[in-house]
Amino acid sequence: MKTITRISFIKKERRGSLYTAKNQKGVLVHIHDSHSRQYWVKKRLEEAFFCQSCKQEVVLRLGAKRRWHFAHRTLSTSKGSSTNESLLHQKGKEILHAFFLHTFPKTSMEHYLPQTKQRPDIHVQTAKKGIAIEYQCSTISTEDMITRNNAYRSLNIVPLWILGAQRLKRKHAAQFLLQEFEFYAIYLYNHSRYLYYFDPIQKVFCFLSNVFSLHGNLILANCDFIRINQLTPQRLFSPPWRPATSLNSEYVRYRQKAATQMMLSYPFLLPYYQQMRLDRIPSLIGWTLPAQVYVAAPPHVWQTFFIFDLLEHFPLQKPFSFTTINQRLTTLGKHFQWGLRAQCSYKRVVPTLVVQYLELLISFRYLEKLPDSPLVCKRVYSAKETPDSETILVQKWSEQNKKREMYLS
Repeated sequence: MKTITRISFIKKERRGSLYTAKNQKGVLVHIHDSHSRQYWVKKRLEEAFFCQSCKQEVVLRLGAKRRWHFAHRTLSTSKGSSTNESLLHQKGKEILHAFFLHTFPKTSMEHYLPQTKQRPDIHVQTAKKGIAIEYQCSTISTEDMITRNNAYRSLNIVPLWILGAQRLKRKHAAQFLLQEFEFYAIYLYNHSRYLYYFDPIQKVFCFLSNVFSLHGNLILANCDFIRINQLTPQRLFSPPWRPATSLNSEYVRYRQKAATQMMLSYPFLLPYYQQMRLDRIPSLIGWTLPAQVYVAAPPHVWQTFFIFDLLEHFPLQKPFSFTTINQRLTTLGKHFQWGLRAQCSYKRVVPTLVVQYLELLISFRYLEKLPDSPLVCKRVYSAKETPDSETILVQKWSEQNKKREMYLS
């Protein structure tokens, strides 16, 4: 499948106000403050005003905080007004509907689901399952996103979110910024995470694959652009697996910068490093993991506590069990607030995160499993004595993260 290396996704126009409109006689009226508010109130009562672009009726807004202006009564497809996003959304829905309909005859727009009182933008009925396609151009609340996802899944319908092209915020080659609700648009298939974007003007999809949360709303991901005529719906529903090793060089660069930034942003970590007589964050700390997507706190923070308040307290070569780790986690959890994302529980997320981190530390040879008891480990060396280079550690990290797990919500 041919991919596009360069594409200019359309930019979202800023919401603007209207300062001119035509009255019912077709005369152009410009609202300005040379007339009193009382003058415009009288005009509002006596006359009707219409948008020059879409011909729909507009109303006078005479508030105290903003400059007086005309505004549409309802959303319209007026170009250059606040409804430009609505125009793109409608165009995108129509293109996507035709795209899915070509393969799946049981495809409909705004199909009503009486059980949950929902109308997905596009509903696709395959031979095995129903899929709700939501083409999301505007910002919505995280709570709304969670509610809609849960409602679809309660009907055994798979939600598949396709974000508007203007929502793609690229920071570096493989680093992107998400708004909080966009984390709940992540599509999970075969334990890998994907984000989809669509540009209805260029008719191009953008695919983010191998999505890892770095810290806060910053993610690491592969990025590919594919024209819609080079794509099938099956490619969206069942995306091919792509190895995360292609992210290694970008992740090495990120870790080098993040080590300094985290020391400056979280000065309460310094006593831990000073106690160990370290002038930098140890290589064992700051690794993003599959379950990190559920945690808003940077991995540098919780892994510092995990290493120095927990693992470094076990004597070298002395065995300890996973049960002991879980018991001490309760105390660690009280000391440090994990900062979980909405609707993510401590009991569900933290144990998964800890197991993934322990497995990574075993691959780094910091820990070693006992051959006769796989649930028992021992610490092989001190956290400040990492024998492998950063490049080798990143390679091990990439190999370790071939497995993913459940949806955010």
